[in-house]
Amino acid sequence: METFKLNPPPPKAILHKVNEVFSFSTNSVLLQMEIDKWVNWNKLGRGGEEMGKRRRISPAKKVELLREHLKNGIPVSEICEEYGIHPNVFYRWEKEFFEGGIKTFTREKGSRDGIPEEKVLRGKIKKLNEVISWLSEENIKLKKKENGEI
Repeated sequence: METFKLNPPPPKAILHKVNEVFSFSTNSVLLQMEIDKWVNWNKLGRGGEEMGKRRRISPAKKVELLREHLKNGIPVSEICEEYGIHPNVFYRWEKEFFEGGIKTFTREKGSRDGIPEEKVLRGKIKKLNEVISWLSEENIKLKKKENGEI
C-alpha cells in the first residue's frame, strides 16, 4: 500500500475524510480528488484569491475607509465585506490612526515652542560655528600683533 505525505499536514478533518474515502474504495481517483481539494483549500484564501499575494491599500484609502466608519456610521462589517479585508485589520488601522493622532498633538522631548529638536540643534550648531569663526579671527589678529606675521 502506498502512503501519501502532505507538507504541511492537513487538519484532522481532512485526514478523516481521506481515510473514509480510502477505506470505502481503493480507487486512486477518489483519493486524488480529496488531495486536490485539500491542496486548493490550503492554497486559496477568502474570495478564491491566492494566499500570500497581499493587496497594498494606500494610506489615503485607509483613512477614507476609517472616515466612512467614523463619520458616516457605516458598520465595520459592511466596509470589510465590501473591500475584502478582515475586521481585525480594520481595527488595527483604527488603533494606528488614533496613536498617530496623539503623536500629532504631543510635543517632542527637547522641543521648544513646538519646534522639533532637530531644528533647535541646527540653530545651536549655527551659533557655535559663528562663535568659532569669530574666535579664530581674533586669534589671528592677536598673533599678527605679536609677531607681525601669522
